[in-house]
Amino acid sequence: MRELPISNERLEELAAGLSDEARAILDRWIMAAQLHATYEEDEPDETHLGLALVGFGELPRSEQERIRSINEELRKAYDRRIREDEAVVALSKAAQEIFYRAAELDDSLTEESTLGDAIKVLKAHGGSSRSYSQKRYARASDHCAS
Repeated sequence: MRELPISNERLEELAAGLSDEARAILDRWIMAAQLHATYEEDEPDETHLGLALVGFGELPRSEQERIRSINEELRKAYDRRIREDEAVVALSKAAQEIFYRAAELDDSLTEESTLGDAIKVLKAHGGSSRSYSQKRYARASDHCAS
């Protein structure tokens, strides 16, 4: 399973002082959320979620609120992780496009060429681009993969 988006230390800090029952519910909730993420389901399995929350309604209000607060912090951390992952994908696509355009402009680029080499090619050609061949696109894709 993928790691939580917050450190174990932070989780322990947030959960400090919860009763054993509240901590068990929190742990089951986190496990259900991780299972959901692992199987990439569009909708959470209500059975898992229901089982995870057994006893939640019997907890004192203060512990219910703390679990909700922990859940909110986890949700925000997951949102940050998603944004970070999306930024990495966008950066990778941009680098791939740079190699793609540079390879179209200069056949001397090799698999050992760096992103800096590709940028120099684009600058030398005024940053222009033209249609790309699939063969060169594949070669540029290999640059980004390595």
